[in-house]
Amino acid sequence: ALAANFAFYDVASGELDALLEARVSRMTVKRNVLVTVVVGLMALAGILGVVIVRGIVRSAGDAAAIAQRLAQGDLAFDLPHASGDELGAVIRAMGSMKVSLDGFVAGQQTLARQHGQGLTSHRMDAGALPGTYGEMAAAMNALVSQQLDVTDRLVRVVEAYAQGDFSAEMAELPGEQARISEACRQARTRLLGVAEEIQRLSGAAARGDFGVRGEESRYDFAYREMVGNLNRLMDEASRGIDGIDGALRALAEGDLTHRVDGEFQGRFGVLQTNANTTTERLRELVGSIRGAVGSISTGTQEIAA
Repeated sequence: ALAANFAFYDVASGELDALLEARVSRMTVKRNVLVTVVVGLMALAGILGVVIVRGIVRSAGDAAAIAQRLAQGDLAFDLPHASGDELGAVIRAMGSMKVSLDGFVAGQQTLARQHGQGLTSHRMDAGALPGTYGEMAAAMNALVSQQLDVTDRLVRVVEAYAQGDFSAEMAELPGEQARISEACRQARTRLLGVAEEIQRLSGAAARGDFGVRGEESRYDFAYREMVGNLNRLMDEASRGIDGIDGALRALAEGDLTHRVDGEFQGRFGVLQTNANTTTERLRELVGSIRGAVGSISTGTQEIAA
């Protein structure tokens, strides 16, 4: 029995060893296959990771570049291809923002061009722009309208002044625009002052009073020149009238030696020449009369003798 058992053991041991070796061989094959699969999966995961990381980095770089150009106000670029992930959604959103900015900038450029050509009624189409961009366009239109309203009021005031109507006054404007109101007020004051000077001097001249003079020191530039010219006109008129008056007074007193001296222009020069010529002719006439009287006296004495 022992011998049989040992014989069975020897046979069974060999079979078991063979089975074990076969199983070990199969396990080795499975292990190798599994390792190969794992390594392959790891390699594939690495490749996919590199691709994904590169895509993310590229998309993030594109998004950062777009954001930087938008921040710098550079809208002259084309959008890159956007992937279907979240970063692609960000790029597409930035593309929508670029479209809105392009529309706003184009509206502003058209507004500036139209107003530069004198078409001041043109306004930006605020309704065509979304959200805040539409609000910005509406605010721009309101600002333009406000400035044009100020300009229109200023034009009406200047037109009134050009027609001699100084009753028009520029309304008080706020802030830095108060300079416009102040400039209009000063212009009105100067124009009224010059008008009053002209009326005062012309009224005095109409009454024959050429001794009135305007206050040049109150004005500057063209206004001072205008008042100065009026004063010189009064001076010339007064000097001319005084010269003719002196000549006539001398004639009335029998003084035929008086002459109107000085240099006169225009009609005053003609009056000066005529007055001096008249005096000369009267002096010649009186001389002739004296000669005739002398001859008559001599003849009378000879006849009497």
